[in-house]
Amino acid sequence: VHGMQDNAASFDKLLPLLPARYYYVCIDLPGHGLSSHFPPGMLLDWLNYLLACHRVVNHFAWTKFIWLGHSLGGQLGTHYAAMFPQLMDRLILLDAMNQRKTKVEDTLTKVRDILTNQMNLEEKLNNRTQPVYTKEQVVSKLKQRLLLNEISTESAEILFTRAVSARDGGFVFNFDQRLKNKIYLVMTEDQQHSIIRNIQCQTLCILSQDSFNRVWIVNENYIGTYCLYSRHPKFHVEMVDSGHDMELEEPEKLSGLISDFLD
Repeated sequence: VHGMQDNAASFDKLLPLLPARYYYVCIDLPGHGLSSHFPPGMLLDWLNYLLACHRVVNHFAWTKFIWLGHSLGGQLGTHYAAMFPQLMDRLILLDAMNQRKTKVEDTLTKVRDILTNQMNLEEKLNNRTQPVYTKEQVVSKLKQRLLLNEISTESAEILFTRAVSARDGGFVFNFDQRLKNKIYLVMTEDQQHSIIRNIQCQTLCILSQDSFNRVWIVNENYIGTYCLYSRHPKFHVEMVDSGHDMELEEPEKLSGLISDFLD
């Protein structure tokens, strides 16, 4: 399962390096890649994304499977593994720390901001025409990532295959613009950690050294989660000298760790 505003092509370079005895299914989350969007006027919600993943599991009638997720895809996987431990054989997280915490005293403000931002975003989207870009412009935008690092032109062109649709001699982005608003649950750190503690399957957590230095260990939202991951009896934490989008940029640094974990 891919990350925020990415798509299933994120794994195009990694999967050929993984054991061939497994059957791999990559999905575009709703509002990403070639998947349809949630209905207009709807607030994008974390639980609806979990439900979409659960529908995939039910569709394939899986009774046991392995979840591999990058960033948002890994965050969804941690919640799914805790909620449905009987289904999860193993969990693989690629630079995926749990979502940001909310202090109890900030709950009202956080919820109000989500609703206000949604209304402002809807008004903005209703009063504009979706921009049409050249391929070069799209690739340039795809290279700029959410964690302020940049991916190569080659990687951006891989994402391009599912990120846009042709229109008026150019291209428009497929991702749901409502993703610019927060989709995460408003939860305290204790609530989030309670979920993580309930993960029962063996879990491989591969963290980017770059993300760790710039985000995970210096941002108070994530320090507690990193410490919990490090102490969790089911978690195996590995650090890789790579950027956040390591499955796209340097998959050869991950394939050995993942293959050994799957054996």
